[in-house]
Formats: sequence, C-alpha cells, structure tokens
Amino acid sequence: MGATIINFRQRRRDLRLTAGLEQIGREIECLLSRPDPAADIGQLLDVTERLSDQLTDIGRLLLDEETQRRFWTGLAELSAKIASARQVLDALEDRASSRM
Repeated sequence: MGATIINFRQRRRDLRLTAGLEQIGREIECLLSRPDPAADIGQLLDVTERLSDQLTDIGRLLLDEETQRRFWTGLAELSAKIASARQVLDALEDRASSRM
C-alpha cells in the first residue's frame, strides 16, 4: 500500500488536521470506555455534536468546494436530527419530573 504526501498550501494546516483527528480519537475512546453508553443519551448526543464539529473542521482542510457543500449538507441534516432527539429527550425528562 502506497502513501501520498499531502502538501498543504496554508501554513499550520497540517497541525490543525492532526489536532482535529486526535480530538476525534479522544471522543471515540471516551465513548468506548463508558460502562453503559445507553445510560445517558444526553451525553451521547453531546459527543455526537462534538464529533460533527471536528469533522466539519477537518472537511474544510481536506475537501474541495463541491464536496464540502455535500458534506455540510449531510452534517446539517445530522444536526437537525440531534436537535430533534434533544427535544424528545427534554420532553421525556420533563414528563418524568412532573410525575415525581
């Protein structure tokens, strides 16, 4: 398997890419180290949002304009689904707290 060296036109772009990938790795490790990831859906949604933010930053560094537009459209749809899931979760929590 061959490797291609990417020459970045902007200075420090490679450092931003490396930092972004490291952050994604930490987020995934955090998810995997949780004893019961289903225990707190809110935290799972938080991690998903942070991963989405990191992927957006990395996309800006690596993708051409057309691919970025498609990528951002997908991430916008993901963000809308996360917001919807948060609303449902908040409604369930409100309903549960009002029963107490």
